[in-house]
Amino acid sequence: MSRAERHLLLAVALCAAVLAFSPPCACAAASGASNGKPLVTAITKDAATSLYTIPIKDGHPLVLDLAGALVWTTACDAAGGNATLECHHHYCMHAHSYHPPNCPHNGYGRADAGDPFRCKCTAHPYNPFSGDSATADLTRTTLSANATDGKNPLFPVKFTAVASCAPDSMTVKLPAGAVGVAGVGRTRLALQAQVARSQKVANKFALCLPGGAGAGDAGVAIFGGGPLFLLPPGRPDVTATLAGETPLRRSKDNFSPGYFISATKIAVNQQQINLYSNDPLLIELSTRIPYTELRPDVYRALIDAFDKATTGRKRVSPAPATATAAGFELCYDSRELGSTRVGYAVPQIELVLDGGKNWTVFGGNSMAQVSGDVACLAVVRMKGEKGNPPAVVIGGFQMENNLVVFDEEKQRLGFSGLLWGRQTTCTNDAGNGGKPLVTAVTKDDATKLYTISVTDDGRPLAVDLSGQLVWSTCAAASHPTVILPYERECIDANRLTPPRCWSHFAAAATGGDAGYSYGNKCTARPYNGVSGACAAGDLTRTTLAADSTDGSNPLYRVAFPAVAACAPSSLLASLPSSAAGVAGLGRGSSLALHSQVAATQRVSRKFALCLPSVAVFGGGPFVLIFPYNRPDITASLSYTALRRKPEIGGEGGYYITAKGITVNQQRLPLTSNLGGDSLVVQLSTTVAYTELRHDVYGVFLKAWNDVVAWPKKVARPASVSSPFEVCYESRTLSSNRLGYAVPDIEIELEDGATWYIFGGNSLVQVDDNTVCFAFVEMKQKEAEWVGYGGDSPAVVIGGYQMEHNLVLLLVSLSPSPIATATNPHHSPSKSKPIVTRLGKDPATSLYTISISGNGAAPLVVDLAGALLWSTTACSSSSPHRTIPRTSSVCTIANRNHPPGCPYAGGGGGERNRCACAAYPYNPVSGRCERGDVTALPLAANATDGENPLFPVSFTTFGPCAPPSLAASLPAGTPGQLAAGLRENPVPLIKSPKNGGGGGYYLRVTDIAVNLKSIPIPPKSLDLDARRGVGGVTLSTVTPYTALRTDIYRSLLNAFDAATSGIPRAPAPAPARHFEMCYEASALSTTRLGFAVANIDLVLDGGRSGNWTFPGGSSLVQVDERTVCFAFVEIGGSMSPPATVAGSPAVVIGGFQMENNLLLFDLEKGTLGISSLLYKITLLLSLLAAPLLFSLAAGAGNGEQSPPSRPILTRLAKDPATNLYTAAVNNGAGGQMVLDLAGPLIWTTKCPPQHRNIPCHAGVCAVANRNHRENCPYTAVTGNSGDHCACSATAYNPANGQCGYGDLTTAHLSANATDGKNPLYPVTFAAVASCAPPQLLRSLPSAAAGVAGFSRALLSLPTQVAGRLKVEKKFAICLPATGEDGAAIIGGGPFWLQAAPPQQVSDRLRYTPLLKNPRNSAYYIGVTGVAVNGAAVPLPPGALSLSARRGTGGVALSTATPYTALRTDIYRPLRDAFAAATASVPRAASPAPAPFEICYQKSALPSTRIGPYTASVDLMLAGGENFTVVGASAVVDVGQDAVCFAFVEMGNASPAVDQSPAVIIGGHQMEDNLVVFDLEKWQFGYSGLLLGTMTRCGNFDFSMGSH
Repeated sequence: MSRAERHLLLAVALCAAVLAFSPPCACAAASGASNGKPLVTAITKDAATSLYTIPIKDGHPLVLDLAGALVWTTACDAAGGNATLECHHHYCMHAHSYHPPNCPHNGYGRADAGDPFRCKCTAHPYNPFSGDSATADLTRTTLSANATDGKNPLFPVKFTAVASCAPDSMTVKLPAGAVGVAGVGRTRLALQAQVARSQKVANKFALCLPGGAGAGDAGVAIFGGGPLFLLPPGRPDVTATLAGETPLRRSKDNFSPGYFISATKIAVNQQQINLYSNDPLLIELSTRIPYTELRPDVYRALIDAFDKATTGRKRVSPAPATATAAGFELCYDSRELGSTRVGYAVPQIELVLDGGKNWTVFGGNSMAQVSGDVACLAVVRMKGEKGNPPAVVIGGFQMENNLVVFDEEKQRLGFSGLLWGRQTTCTNDAGNGGKPLVTAVTKDDATKLYTISVTDDGRPLAVDLSGQLVWSTCAAASHPTVILPYERECIDANRLTPPRCWSHFAAAATGGDAGYSYGNKCTARPYNGVSGACAAGDLTRTTLAADSTDGSNPLYRVAFPAVAACAPSSLLASLPSSAAGVAGLGRGSSLALHSQVAATQRVSRKFALCLPSVAVFGGGPFVLIFPYNRPDITASLSYTALRRKPEIGGEGGYYITAKGITVNQQRLPLTSNLGGDSLVVQLSTTVAYTELRHDVYGVFLKAWNDVVAWPKKVARPASVSSPFEVCYESRTLSSNRLGYAVPDIEIELEDGATWYIFGGNSLVQVDDNTVCFAFVEMKQKEAEWVGYGGDSPAVVIGGYQMEHNLVLLLVSLSPSPIATATNPHHSPSKSKPIVTRLGKDPATSLYTISISGNGAAPLVVDLAGALLWSTTACSSSSPHRTIPRTSSVCTIANRNHPPGCPYAGGGGGERNRCACAAYPYNPVSGRCERGDVTALPLAANATDGENPLFPVSFTTFGPCAPPSLAASLPAGTPGQLAAGLRENPVPLIKSPKNGGGGGYYLRVTDIAVNLKSIPIPPKSLDLDARRGVGGVTLSTVTPYTALRTDIYRSLLNAFDAATSGIPRAPAPAPARHFEMCYEASALSTTRLGFAVANIDLVLDGGRSGNWTFPGGSSLVQVDERTVCFAFVEIGGSMSPPATVAGSPAVVIGGFQMENNLLLFDLEKGTLGISSLLYKITLLLSLLAAPLLFSLAAGAGNGEQSPPSRPILTRLAKDPATNLYTAAVNNGAGGQMVLDLAGPLIWTTKCPPQHRNIPCHAGVCAVANRNHRENCPYTAVTGNSGDHCACSATAYNPANGQCGYGDLTTAHLSANATDGKNPLYPVTFAAVASCAPPQLLRSLPSAAAGVAGFSRALLSLPTQVAGRLKVEKKFAICLPATGEDGAAIIGGGPFWLQAAPPQQVSDRLRYTPLLKNPRNSAYYIGVTGVAVNGAAVPLPPGALSLSARRGTGGVALSTATPYTALRTDIYRPLRDAFAAATASVPRAASPAPAPFEICYQKSALPSTRIGPYTASVDLMLAGGENFTVVGASAVVDVGQDAVCFAFVEMGNASPAVDQSPAVIIGGHQMEDNLVVFDLEKWQFGYSGLLLGTMTRCGNFDFSMGSH
């Protein structure tokens, strides 16, 4: 059997046995006879079409059609001889027994082209989903399935069947990949009738339609009779236990070959609904429709009855768009419906059938889930009924998970009812056969053990990770002991015997039937891993139960057979009082619970524990609920290898090895028990708290006590029985999201992963006031037998330390215990940065951050500070514990000594020589004081760079300080100072004066004003590495940049000369320290501040660029009338003494750093500078709309607003101009022409009274940055009084004309999208240019302007990315004439309708985008051109882009209708294409301009991708090709002619300036999804979509639901 066939058959392979093929089976398969056995195949549901398919045509699917008269396929094969049947064949007559609608009657056949005397039979394949039919040959083909005994597939069977060939066009609206339809109607040529004849089986078949459309969901079809056994094993034959049967009927007009039954009435909640007539109701069963359809009179009566029966249930109105599209009328809040074993707890609907049986529709088949919280009654009104329609047509959804048997021999229809009620389904996991099982885990407070309820009587079993068996005190006095000593289960049960049971083993073997080797029944040794006791007990078979799960919810109850040992009640000692035994989950045993689940349910042999909540057996996913998403936790686990005996000793449990243990990132000096560097670590659920071997525990406890010195220790309460050695008063500990704010404990695993233990697992709350260190010393007796022998492990991780961890065995560790359960994005290995507010004090011009714990006052930021210190941490009201003098923290605290302070050496003075002391330093006043070094709790918020996410508390170390040291600091910071930005002393350039730390220095080589260097002495800016003087440093406690006198004077004079035309003003009294001031009214402004000369610090000789200070950083407004030069001389009043040690040449102050983003990378030793953010982000400054600080009361709850969505706009092609328009204009009317090379947006629909952007604004300069060479430059349209309005150049890419108009703000609109549908309208503001109406010439008549899509800063995609906070990425799918394409701006997927819908953006090929410094168009690297794979000879470098001159290269343009090529490229390409198509007749009439080669359309064969022509390949850098073929290579020009769709580039101004070598035009991009990723700077393309049976016109513009 092939792998594909085996995969297929697993859907119905409901037995765990592995199939073994014997020679007779192989012979049967080869001969095509199944020896009278039924055939089985899987049924798959297509998510896009809701149709059901069976893979019986060479592995390709055929769609199941209950009303289909025959089998037809587009994948015909010749089965030998004459492939087609003759007209007089009786099968030909049968093929015409039912005639499709709208298909002409043209006889039984036609003359055979190969034999004019032979009449070959034709049939009429019919596609009921598209309504198409065709006339096609009736032939023989080969189909395949598998013989079955109802339990397993036995062997493959191939058989010959009569089918009709059909053209490819007939597959429209079928599922993707389907090659035809398998008709199973009531005809002689239906599939089941042909199987019955060829395989000599009964003319009957059974369908069990699957309820899901996932990769692992598959139902089953059996042709030829039963039986059918469904999982779990042991269930009876479903076909023998049907809920009912009813006679099959024919349609009233005998027109349809489908299946009909008759009903006498319909009831809702056992109440008959009122119908207009008492006549019998004709009911059809159909797989063509997804949901049951009812005749209008029946529909209204049923809806009214169901609505009345659900009075009081919460209705959802209006219904979601998905429900409206499906035609559902009644929708409910599914959270309030309640659930049962058979679906939602809603009124049942009953069809009372002929014969007295009822077809009952429970909630599982009556309610369709249309969104997360909405379920609708899944019946719809019948539309377009003609003639005598049935009263009810039962659709596929109502037959799912319901075995339906069609018996043509007995003329009966049987049905099982919803199989959920039998604790099974039609669906079996395609890979493993079943679904994982889930059960709740409960923690027993008295014993701290964990239990699960899986027994049939509901009594819990204790969980034991080392247990080899499942055992219980069997409820019945006598139980069936059917396992014999020689059976496999008995041998496995006795293979691993716990050490304490060895003596029992010997004794049991001598007595009667107690010994498994000699008696007549098997005896096992159930073992209590808590007490260490064991006993002898019979090994028996029992039934356990749990719930199946999809990883998100329990689905239905599953009972399964299991092997368990019986034990005496005395063995329950030390277990929870309610426990009836133990569920062993040990490794290496086939009788452990997870192994038995894997064998019976055909799932993976793995399980996941999340103590104390849930256990999942059989694999993932494991989904927890969070705001806005439901992540699968198993996808983000860390993994390490499991070890086994004899490697480490211990066979039954789970062991891992660790390289070491660290406390607060300090590794403990431990000795391995493996003779190397590794420590043995065991996982145990029978140990309450982690136990450490005595040699490990002592070192571990000492390290913990050394670090955790600040909380107040207390004695362990007498009520606590656990042997905790260290306890604390809980109110002296702060907390965070991970529990108490204490140092992390890390177990460094062998494979590089780390098991983190945070405060939530390291400390346990033992009473209201006390927490204890939750680690204990391993007792000697435990070390002897833990893990069933071998050397005792160094560490046994107990249940408490595994709580709120997802532990997946075989084994993976969820890296964040409590955070995993509450915040899916947080993991210690990938900790999130923290964010805090940064404020400026107006009185002192100092900056403060709100980072103190417990709501304390903010701390001052000092970039040169080496310590964090506080005056409140050590007050009399806040007792503290001092760090010992011998601690490494003390050494670090005294490493960087403040200027003018005595050296403490870490000692605490006469009062306490053992306590650590350090010298906190006030950089404003220059004072220092002595203070104890203690632990300081801080708090901030984790962030993703966009929003604060959740609060984080953490502990730092720093000295206490007297209140007097807070002098000169902001009044709001009572004695608290933060130097925490310099915790790691790794400066950018080290100053030896500070011991290698203390401040950040930059390598500045020059200073320029207006790009002219100022005259300063050589090397005056350098840092003297030997003496530690000079250099350029940064300081947040220096308000304004201070410069040494020789540098300051030169800078002042240069700036004075550059601003000589601006009237001066005297400095006001509060600003006497500034030497040069100006009249504010005389200065114009830009977005970068006042319009004055720029000052540049040239960094590292220019290799690192310049740090530019524009007017916003060089001038400061000191009052309403005066602005001053914001640089001062070192030694002046604004330069406090000893701010930075070492007498620097320049101290860059806080004012010059404001509104700059500075990134201090202390690992790489670099500083990242954004420059003034107004310049970078233009209209949408990061600081104008900063991080969305919601740090107040509710900010830390982890909730976030949903992220912005991309936007979607409809594209259309204008047939007159061949240009493309986008519907983004808002309210003013008109479309916008799409221009890939356009640098801005312009419109002629500006309102008369519009807002002008000033000409001195920075955006004005940007708007005029990329103007065309043929357009004169202007940035001013006039001067209305004192207002200077900005003008921008609008360019018409079709005729090359320019226009000028005001630069303003326009309001545009589009729709948010999920990539599949538009969701809701979005209106946004964008900078645009007004343009005169005459500029619209040569554009589409409906156009009102142009939307530039280039890489320029004011293009539409760039502005949308900034405004809506989406990705700088857009996708366009250009349509053909008469269709609607789509553009999505902002990233995301891109789906097109097909069968099934295609996420086209997933299969793109990418090539880098190139930049032309002379324009803002998009270029790609092309190395050559080929026709039909043969390279076209071109001049060397013909396709290259000249980066210096901006000429050449290959650009893309939507304003160029057809790809235009420079003459030296076009003519060789034209000639090569002409040669490759020399055999194709040319068009009779001359080629219309601008084309040169045209062909007779009728001479080119039609293919799926258009006319069959030669292909043109643009060979891209990197090896990929951009292939132009079929509909992209030629264009239909009418008059039976198509022309080569490439043109020679003319002399007129093209849509892309700077003379590119090639411009790829719109026609070559039609029906080709192209993506411009401006973040990764790459171009993606799908290739011609017609080849994948879709096109750009297939985007679904029906409004979706968000």
